[in-house]
Amino acid sequence: MRRVWLILMLCVGMFLTSSVLISKEIRTIFVTAPASFPERSKLEAGVNALRNVGYRVIVGRSCEVSLSSREKANELNDAFANPEYDAIIAARGGYGSYNLLDWLDWEVIASNPKPLVGYSDITALLLSIYFKTGQTTFHGPMVAVELGSDTRSVQNIAAIFNGERTIRFNYQSIPVIEGKMIGRLIPANLSLFQALQGTEYLGSLKDAILVLEDVS
Repeated sequence: MRRVWLILMLCVGMFLTSSVLISKEIRTIFVTAPASFPERSKLEAGVNALRNVGYRVIVGRSCEVSLSSREKANELNDAFANPEYDAIIAARGGYGSYNLLDWLDWEVIASNPKPLVGYSDITALLLSIYFKTGQTTFHGPMVAVELGSDTRSVQNIAAIFNGERTIRFNYQSIPVIEGKMIGRLIPANLSLFQALQGTEYLGSLKDAILVLEDVS
């Protein structure tokens, strides 16, 4: 099973250290499905895993019924605006997040910064929010994918939400060019990164470390 570790974004190497992660205590997590509809059993397993480590979890309507792109965007806008929600985690990837971008309220999102976690198709939201608002987003495990079956992913997400600044990796990497890098870490799904090229939702990559993920 492929594992996606929660980190500030995704780093190729043995560990990542950052001075800017979570600015407030995370107690309540909102789960939304901006892309494809999640499988109910996997969604419930992921929600229960988060609750078992002490989080209050609220599941959005997008995880229960089929919504239009505009309705999904409104749900995400409301989640950022709601002071009861401390973090937002996507249920799964798939397809559709790109279609929300024109409906997002950038002023609301910028005025209510909170962690947004996901990867794959959620790249459209992660990158657009980062470049439009300057808000840090998180390339990490999703509720109906890893969190219901991978204990390590749950532990990592809890560590980050509790203020941990260093994430260590348990695999051996083979560097193309050895050395150390310092810069903004910009992970992305390759397909969505390509789709955002030339739009207002993707900014400069100067002095950035770009990490791409995709499956064939």
